[in-house]
Parts: sequence; C-alpha cells; structure tokens
Amino acid sequence: MCHYKATHEPFDFAERFKDYYKDVEFPYPPTFLDSGAITTGRSFEGQPLEELGRRYEQASVGPFWTSYPVLPFSTKGMDPLEARKKIYQKFIKDYLRCVAGIDDNLGKIMHYLKTANLDENTVVILASDQGYFLGEHNFMDKRLMYEESLRMPFVISYPKEIKAGSRLDDMILKIDFAALFADYAGIKKPAYIQGESFRNNLKGNTSKAWRSALYYRYWQHAPIRPAHL
Repeated sequence: MCHYKATHEPFDFAERFKDYYKDVEFPYPPTFLDSGAITTGRSFEGQPLEELGRRYEQASVGPFWTSYPVLPFSTKGMDPLEARKKIYQKFIKDYLRCVAGIDDNLGKIMHYLKTANLDENTVVILASDQGYFLGEHNFMDKRLMYEESLRMPFVISYPKEIKAGSRLDDMILKIDFAALFADYAGIKKPAYIQGESFRNNLKGNTSKAWRSALYYRYWQHAPIRPAHL
C-alpha cells in the first residue's frame, strides 16, 4: 500500500511542480458566491475560503500551527470578492500541484507493473478518505453532507475484468471495500463485515437488490460542522 497525504492541508507540493498553473486563472465553481444565511439558507458558517485566507495571512507573519507554500500572502486593501478570488486561485493551484505529485508517483507504479508484465493481473485501486470542497459553496475542507465532500475518489484498474474508462454510478460505501478485497483474494467474506463486494457491479452486473439509500452522520458535530444538515 502507498499512502499519499499530499492533498491534505497545508497543500505543500514538491518543488518540481512549483510552476504548474503559474499563469492560469482557474474558473470559479457555480456556487462560488454562496455566502451568508440569507443567500444560502444555511444557519451555520462552515469553513469558508475566507478562513483559509486568514490562515495564509497568519502563517505569513508569525508562528502558526503549520506552514503553507508560496508565502507571504495578503488580501489587504481588497474588496471581499477580490479577496475571495485571490484565496481561491492560490488554494486550487496549490491543491492541484499536490495532485500532480500523486499522479506522477502513481504513474511510476503503473509503469513498473507494465514493464514487469504484471499490469493485466494486478488490481490497482486509488481511493481517499473523503471528498473535499474546492471552493464550492465558498467552502474549503470537508465534513459536510454536500455532494462535493460526501463523494469519495475511487479509481480501479483490473483489465481482466473491468473495462477501461467505464464509470460506476452505484451507491458504494467504505464498508464495501473489505468485502471487495476479500472477493478478489478468493476469501469468503467474514460474517462481521457489514459491507458487500461490488465486484459484479464493476463488471456491469449490478444486482437489483443493491442499496439505494444510506444514512450519514458526522461524528465531530459542532455549530460549524453539524452532525446532520
């Protein structure tokens, strides 16, 4: 197993990617201007981009809980919209530079498997612990039951069974992962595992009995990160 923490805050990318997207202005999410209870109907603030900007600025001038790349950073003298846009552009570029590092290293793994003639008979999975807000709803971070943070990245390669480029829209949960791994290993799923193997789903043979709903509760509930929305 290879564990990459690159896209976790503080989004500290490798030096070789420092000029990636340097002259690019990324488009803004459709919900980028969501702000305030009157506009959004939300009774909580969450973690808006302005909070990330505050962290950038605090880390620029003195000791902070972590350091961020490409400092100093300031929005002094900017109106609120200009400031939000500047924060977003730094955030998305730093984040995608980290993604480039993961992509680069994953490419090395795939290259090795191919040169060793193992690529056709190896299950390769890229997954994450959760999704992440990249400016949608004016949020950074995760934890909230919105589509962008609730959905988890999951990419799998197994040429013997799975068609390249195919997409699965079934409702898959983390509790299904262990059952899937056991299935691929030819091991009977232990009775204490609540999830189900989705191997047949990946082959395009989803059972009609497959789940159509789920229950979500965030454990670290607080006014800015409620257990339920």
